[in-house]
Amino acid sequence: MDYLEFLKQEFDFQKDNYDFFLEKSEKESKKTIISKGFLFDMRPFENEIAGFKKGKECQSFPKNTKNVIVYHFNDKEQIIMIEEYGQAPNIINREFFIYADNTLKSLYYSSGGNDLKSIRLSIFDKEKTINVFNHGKYGISIKKYIYEGELLRKIQIKSKEFDDIDFSDSELVFEYADNRELEIITEVYPDEEPRELYPDFIK
Repeated sequence: MDYLEFLKQEFDFQKDNYDFFLEKSEKESKKTIISKGFLFDMRPFENEIAGFKKGKECQSFPKNTKNVIVYHFNDKEQIIMIEEYGQAPNIINREFFIYADNTLKSLYYSSGGNDLKSIRLSIFDKEKTINVFNHGKYGISIKKYIYEGELLRKIQIKSKEFDDIDFSDSELVFEYADNRELEIITEVYPDEEPRELYPDFIK
């Protein structure tokens, strides 16, 4: 299957379906967890790669809504919607999740639902993420996940904006402490100095 072509068609089809996904997710939501900062990675180390440290669960909804995240779970304990709040309580970006055999599709809409930012498709092999395909508003990407036993060692990335002719290549390299806790994430581009993303740029 050409996953990128599939996601392109999905992006065009789903860009105006925000209200449908919101209503469906609210109806299926059986439990919520509120946090300041992220608690869960839907794709391996995605928040650490982006420079965020793990947050803390809140017992009630904070008055200051900045960086508040609400996770919605269905009756199978699967996360079906993530709400990310901005500085004002009416600024809410939402990501919706659709589960199928060995795949997870997500749709990320900016606040108000008028702007579909991206659709991603994760492919699993025995519960390990092995590929993530992304069709975004401005470009596309393919990520291949390389493991050593149970530890993620590399993510090989091909990405390009729609105006570009060729894909650019990069890698994320993961290093672990003796206790197997994540220690360092390094971003590597051809002919460039490696750049440490974690923990150097944690916000």
